[in-house]
Amino acid sequence: MSVLKHIKKENKKRKSILHATSNYQKNCASGFQKKEYSQIHHILCLQSIASRAEQYKPGLKDYIEACLWVTPWDINNPDNLMGLPLNKQYRKSDGKEPKNLPSHQIDHNTRGGYREEVSAYLKDNVWSTLTAKKKVHDVDVKKLKDELESASNTFRTRLEKRGLRGPQTKLGWQNRFEPTYAKTWHLPFSMARIPSPRSPGISLKKLVNVFKKLK
Repeated sequence: MSVLKHIKKENKKRKSILHATSNYQKNCASGFQKKEYSQIHHILCLQSIASRAEQYKPGLKDYIEACLWVTPWDINNPDNLMGLPLNKQYRKSDGKEPKNLPSHQIDHNTRGGYREEVSAYLKDNVWSTLTAKKKVHDVDVKKLKDELESASNTFRTRLEKRGLRGPQTKLGWQNRFEPTYAKTWHLPFSMARIPSPRSPGISLKKLVNVFKKLK
């Protein structure tokens, strides 16, 4: 019998929760929250946890999954949730609110973006720290829980620091059409370690001036 089948037989109910529950948004106690203008972000994101088996070393899947079965960690725990603004919130507030938080819509799922960074971190710092054994060891269960919690804290800190990059959100947004800000205005809005280059769009002020000239 595999280690996973054995642990499931001994523990009928799974202790870890690795998917979004229907009311997880209510657990969030940090970041920015405003109906229709924000989303609740799983710091260790759902996609990274769902695709975890792709990151396991050969021969480790059965043991890690067995350990996870009895690890009391919930992906919907407040420590793993953070309210982040949508792009339209910064448009509406002219960059004034919230202060220095990345947008949940920028570089979350891009190549080399936030999700890939989380997956790589979990591979190197969580999944790869375990070695296969014939039965689940309590020390590995505790280790797994501690490492997942530590990973949440690590990425919360990274997101908070990323909102402080470049000119920060207010100054960056309000000067996004200025040539001197062309390479930096977008930095604090990105969730990624290396932000993708972004266009500020069309300046309404310049557009109005163009129409005036056409009259």
